[in-house]
Amino acid sequence: MQFQRVFWAFKPSIHGFKHCRPILTIDGTHLYGKYKGTLLVAMSCDANNQIFPVAFAVVESENGDSWPWFMVCIRQFVTNRELCVIYDQHGGIVRAMNEVGSTWEEPYAHHRLCICHLASNVHTHFKDIHLKKIVWTARQHQKKKFDDGFKKIGEMSLEAQQFLGNIPPEMWSLHHDGGYRYGTIFSNLTEVFNSVLKMLDICPSPLWSRFPFTGLMLILLIGVKPVR
Repeated sequence: MQFQRVFWAFKPSIHGFKHCRPILTIDGTHLYGKYKGTLLVAMSCDANNQIFPVAFAVVESENGDSWPWFMVCIRQFVTNRELCVIYDQHGGIVRAMNEVGSTWEEPYAHHRLCICHLASNVHTHFKDIHLKKIVWTARQHQKKKFDDGFKKIGEMSLEAQQFLGNIPPEMWSLHHDGGYRYGTIFSNLTEVFNSVLKMLDICPSPLWSRFPFTGLMLILLIGVKPVR
């Protein structure tokens, strides 16, 4: 029998997430060790502005089947809360978030883009646009500052401005967000944890022996946090 997928969430994460901000950042990272695959991670942010691991999965790859499956597992085993989900523009994630009846579609969840990924995508297509200008514009709460930044983007590249204009502004602008992001504009919560979990790749251990390792990382991240 060939391994396909596995999902897991630790009990402290499931209970602790009830007291975290209603934010979920999701991302995937390749496993480069002996046992290939892709690690999917869902993270949140606690009241102390610290990363809070929520759920994990090892799948064959990031695709239009694995991401919907992962998101269904989160709904089934972790939470049914109304959440703001921050993600990149990967096709599998977009499909999962917009699947009718999944309870991840609007208005059951609020869709937001990672500004870092968005700026990188714009820069890939429109070389003249500066990444910092997109990030600066996205971070503005005041209408005038947002409008000024958006105007300057158009002065640098009209095509880039039109590209951003075709994306619902609430998905990438704090000014239009409505407070659902709680000021979080990047999905780097997930990426930080992914970098820690790359330690999994240095040991050619069986897949099932990696679960205790993620549990240890959870203890270090949650159980040994300083109180501010």
